[in-house]
Amino acid sequence: MKFFLSLVILAAVFGAPHSAFADSADFKTGVFDPPTNPDPILPLTDIQTTTPFSVVFGGCPATIGNPPVPIVASGCFLGLNDTGQTITSLDLTFDNTTSADPNDPNALNGQDADCETTSVFVGSSSNCGLVNGSTYNLLFSGAVGLPPGAFFVITESGPNPDAFQGGEGVITITPEPDSYILLLTGMMMAGMFLFRRSLSASR
Repeated sequence: MKFFLSLVILAAVFGAPHSAFADSADFKTGVFDPPTNPDPILPLTDIQTTTPFSVVFGGCPATIGNPPVPIVASGCFLGLNDTGQTITSLDLTFDNTTSADPNDPNALNGQDADCETTSVFVGSSSNCGLVNGSTYNLLFSGAVGLPPGAFFVITESGPNPDAFQGGEGVITITPEPDSYILLLTGMMMAGMFLFRRSLSASR
């Protein structure tokens, strides 16, 4: 059921007409979880740590995943959560590229940004826009996050991919519940050992 729901959401988002994503006054970004191994046509970025990584948009394939889901966006980035833990947020930054032509598709020119709400993350409207006129900050968090081993696609709709320069991504990860259980169990055992040792020493 989860697979089918993800497929429907992806089809609805990616299958929308291009004009529904953006106009000359704004661009939209979103983070989506392909339903299966996408057998990537796009270059794949393997994310193993919380170290910042480069985000470079390329052209989007017509479809991704198996069964194929159509993609209608200007630019795409394909990543893999190889951290072994759930990614709970993704913070993207890009330079505000400029041009003398306000309608130049190869420049952002300070246009409005819109972070899409998806089944993976919720785009934060309070942290989705131009900062100090020079840098875009696009924060995605909440929802279900990206589990270990999940592929994901960041899309942008509006300008050409080359308009996004200096792109960087920073993730936040949350340890799996098993890690917490092991930690708590270890702390309890250590506490019991120290308590018994102190009792023995006081006799």
